[in-house]
Amino acid sequence: MTKEEKRKRRNSVINAVLLVVMVALTLWFLLKDQDLPLIVKELMEVPPVYLMIGSAMVLLFVCSESAIIRILLNAANIKAPFRHCVQYSFIGFFYSMVTPSATGGQPMQVYYMRRHGIRVGTASVVLMIVTIEYKSVLIASGLFLAVFCRSFMQSLDSAVRVFFTLGLILNIVFVAALAVLVFMPQFAHRLVKWLFGKLSKIRFLHLTEERLLRVEEAMDVYQEASGLIRGHIKTILFTQLLTFVQRYILFALTYLVYISLDLHGAHLLPTIGRQSIVAIASDMLPTPGGLGFNEFVYMRIFTPVFGSELMTTVSLTLSRGFSYYFLVIVSGVVTFCAHLVLTVRAHKRSRKEASKERTD
Repeated sequence: MTKEEKRKRRNSVINAVLLVVMVALTLWFLLKDQDLPLIVKELMEVPPVYLMIGSAMVLLFVCSESAIIRILLNAANIKAPFRHCVQYSFIGFFYSMVTPSATGGQPMQVYYMRRHGIRVGTASVVLMIVTIEYKSVLIASGLFLAVFCRSFMQSLDSAVRVFFTLGLILNIVFVAALAVLVFMPQFAHRLVKWLFGKLSKIRFLHLTEERLLRVEEAMDVYQEASGLIRGHIKTILFTQLLTFVQRYILFALTYLVYISLDLHGAHLLPTIGRQSIVAIASDMLPTPGGLGFNEFVYMRIFTPVFGSELMTTVSLTLSRGFSYYFLVIVSGVVTFCAHLVLTVRAHKRSRKEASKERTD
């Protein structure tokens, strides 16, 4: 086993342990003062049709991103099968939800795209645009709430307002940085060369001529892909619209949970607004899937809607069960199958090459 493989395995173990610890702490925080048998009873009384609808909404959420990736790849003159784009989406969500601050998602998406013949520079530009559009929905929702719903925002718990403000600022800074990289590729090129030069000077990275050439080639592809996609402004606007629909499908899950518990009085749009606050407050924080922060903000902001801590805990269990745990399981299965297929193909290819060498 190479050093790189050992490092990846060590990081995987660390991430898995961190995820288990965070899940355990979150469950303890939620359930330590609750009547667990009563929570289970309420969950068992949820009509199965709502579980099916919630699962379908999560799958639609993922496949919506797949459609967005495919449209952007087409804009870059790459015809990718939709099934591959679905695979990229599930892989991205899986690694995003099991690594701190969602840092593992895009690198693994780029890896699998490269294995399907998509160049790294093109994949990077497409996924950056997907991320910009994804986070732009949070920014637009947050700014709307901050400007037009001031009295409601002032009524929220002070800790919630702090997390909301921090999340909004971090998202704005992050999107601005990505936008500069995507829409100013020459600046990105100079920045990458400068970073590689600095890393080489402090001996963190050995910058050989071959490695520098690969970086230059990748950046040339990056600039080419950026230019192609920037020439399709209508496509970008269309995928941004699709991203709004995609994100609000997930936000609407909380309202589905509300009516599945046979509750009345709340309305769809205010519920989506509250859920967007939860997403903004926990999106950029350094835990896998926002674990801990998401649940904390949810309990603070939705208890007035569900009427009691008990029913809010039940709703949170269902909501996160759909949007996190169900998605982790399904995306984990898809990721495992994708890895298995690539491994089998690589093994077959190596056997063919070995057989050919023996024949020669």
